[in-house]
Amino acid sequence: MLAARDPYFAKQDTLTLFSDAAAKVPKSFFSPYESYVSTGLLSELYNVETQGKHPDKAWDDAMAQATRQLNKKGIDA
Repeated sequence: MLAARDPYFAKQDTLTLFSDAAAKVPKSFFSPYESYVSTGLLSELYNVETQGKHPDKAWDDAMAQATRQLNKKGIDA
């Protein structure tokens, strides 16, 4: 099924096309602690968008929350 040529992609071999492209994507690092930081950032972004919270205040609050969460895990942030 994956090797089937798809009419949407002009009957190209999409498995080869996309696997070749994926091999060229630069590698990136994700910390095991990323969720401790991203949760607060996403929450504060939501507050800016839906509640009109000032972006600078939201940023400060997100950084404070991330620092608290990381410190709980023994990481000096």
